[in-house]
Amino acid sequence: MISEKYKRELYVLSGMKPYKNIKIDNYEYESVADLIINAELGYNSVIDILNDLAFKEYFFKKIGIKIDKNTKRVII
Repeated sequence: MISEKYKRELYVLSGMKPYKNIKIDNYEYESVADLIINAELGYNSVIDILNDLAFKEYFFKKIGIKIDKNTKRVII
């Protein structure tokens, strides 16, 4: 599906400061997630999209990134 290296890249990008705030509508989650998984968006767009916390939670769950609530460590 998606490599661990790419998952780590996405996690790092999610922590970067966005260039503009983008809100993703619920009905667009699946299609936007597929664009990110297939690397069809540039890094700047991914950073902006992952700034939407609801989408980020959905996306991380979809691709298998878990964050330990106690230690704040990433589990891939």
